[in-house]
Amino acid sequence: MKKYVTRTSKETAVIAKELAAGLHGGETIALYGDLGAGKTTFAQALAKALGVKKRVQSPTFILMQEYRLPKRGGAKVLLHVDAYRGDVAQFKAVGLAEYLRHPDTIVLVEWADRIQELLPKKLIKVRLAHRGGDTRSITIAG
Repeated sequence: MKKYVTRTSKETAVIAKELAAGLHGGETIALYGDLGAGKTTFAQALAKALGVKKRVQSPTFILMQEYRLPKRGGAKVLLHVDAYRGDVAQFKAVGLAEYLRHPDTIVLVEWADRIQELLPKKLIKVRLAHRGGDTRSITIAG
C-alpha cells in the first residue's frame, strides 16, 4: 500500500503517471472518494499518462467511455466508467463484465463502491480524500 498527500493537480498527475507505468492490460482500477475528492482529476491524469490525447471527462450520463490507446504493447483500450448515476443492472446491461475480462483493456471506475459486486476481486484500489483547501490524500492498494 502506498500513501500520498498532494496539494496540486500536478502532484496528483505524477502519482497517476507512476501507476500508469505499471499497467499492461487486464487491470481494473477502482476509484473511491466523496464528491470533490479528486477522482476525475486522477482519471484524467491516468488517461493522459496512458497516451489518451482526447479530453477525458467523467461519462456520468453515458456510463462508460472507451479510449483507444497508442500502440505500446499490452493494453489497447482504456474504459472509463462512472458509476455515480448508474446501478448494477445498468452496467450488466451495457456489458461491463465483458470489458473486465479482456487482457488488452484497462478499466478505470469512478464511484466503484456503487458497483462493487460487478468488479473483480483483484483490483487496484485508489482511495482519494479531500483534506481541506487543495490538499488531498491518495492511498493505492492492490
